[in-house]
Amino acid sequence: MERIMSGAYRKLLVPLCDPDQYRGLSARLAELEQFETLHPQEQAAILEQRTRSLLDHAYKTSPYYRLVFDEVRFRSVDWQYGQPIPLPELNRELLRANMESLCSRAFRPDELRRFSSGGSPPTAMWRDVEAQREKAALEWHLNRLSGTAGARILELRPADRQQDGDMSSLRPTLQERIQGRFNALIRNADDDTFWNLLRFMNRRKPEVLRGPASLLAMFAEWLRGCGMAWHRPRRVIATGETPSPESRQTVTETFGCMVTRQYVCPDIGILATECEQGERLHFHPLSSYISLAPAGQSSEGSIYRLIITDLLNHGMPLIRYDSGDSVLFDESPCPCGSWYPSVSAVLGPTIENLILPDGTVTAGVPIVTRASRSFRSVHGVQLIQRAPDTMHLRFSSDDNSGAADRELGVFRKTIEDAFRIPLRWTLERVAAIRGETSGKVRAAVCEIPQDEHGRPLKH
Repeated sequence: MERIMSGAYRKLLVPLCDPDQYRGLSARLAELEQFETLHPQEQAAILEQRTRSLLDHAYKTSPYYRLVFDEVRFRSVDWQYGQPIPLPELNRELLRANMESLCSRAFRPDELRRFSSGGSPPTAMWRDVEAQREKAALEWHLNRLSGTAGARILELRPADRQQDGDMSSLRPTLQERIQGRFNALIRNADDDTFWNLLRFMNRRKPEVLRGPASLLAMFAEWLRGCGMAWHRPRRVIATGETPSPESRQTVTETFGCMVTRQYVCPDIGILATECEQGERLHFHPLSSYISLAPAGQSSEGSIYRLIITDLLNHGMPLIRYDSGDSVLFDESPCPCGSWYPSVSAVLGPTIENLILPDGTVTAGVPIVTRASRSFRSVHGVQLIQRAPDTMHLRFSSDDNSGAADRELGVFRKTIEDAFRIPLRWTLERVAAIRGETSGKVRAAVCEIPQDEHGRPLKH
């Protein structure tokens, strides 16, 4: 650990091996550390200045934003700090349709780097070189705050969610041989995948295991029944949706270590990390300006869509970008004392929320994870809600003895207990639960039409 975090490593070795990512890393980390020491009012003033600067830059250099600003008659001086930016939201469909006009004319082609979005299907996106370096430094800084910077990390990644285009050919060597960071690309959450992942983890012996919360929970459940010994990291980091208390306990008990959270928007990068005192995800104010749009109600409180303005990428500005994720927000001050914008839970994509008979919206992944705890013969499931009282269950199993049928019966009973009504079921047996083009494996999918606030539409 000391070797990895040494000044020579940060100042010389890493920037030399991968200048696109890490040139100036040591100086950028020093700036981030200095920012942490400032008074909250000074930090807020910097956030406001960076946001206005991005708005001015977007209007002057991006044809798309010049048109949008003019259509709504908006300039950066019209925006009041602390309020949502009064511009239309940008989503993945608009991004794909306006890719060229979104890019800033202030950069030459050789000053931009291409990467793949986390959408389905993936979309080629762009960021300027300085933004790429600032994002790399921010990730390093947030990992250091969580005690994992420089650690050997095994990251579970959806198979199609990889950076491409101008990615340095030295980067895999740098990550694996020097940084000790390894990527395990996951296409399907099935036996073959988990056997390969177990062998890889036991061979590499990572200090940190990081990946989507639902995938970590499924892997932990699978390990308990695999009959083999497994390496135990010193920390697990859950990304994506917030793990349910049951899932968090399962992962903690399986790996015998602390489970913390980070929020990573695949189209933007790492944005938030969890504080220990309040167990909230705090968004770093140098990275983004956050807005919340009402999206419905749940038993745990109001649900909001997470709208992000990326403050680092000037090469292709993303202003009021719909992350596709829904969150829970707590207005009370965080016990950790930080003023940084925070959310208490990430529920995951809105499509993964389920609608209870009374119209309440609830996160689908925790319900499916809880109902799957007794699986031994069933390798994976996907729950699809087609009406408030109608479910389609897609499952994979190679069992013909009747054990899978019994396990699925327990699963359906658990789901009905959560909904508190009898449900109509259809079942579909498949070879494996396939991920989307983006690689995302959705445990729950809601096909009930909803309005912009997440309420089911009435016919």
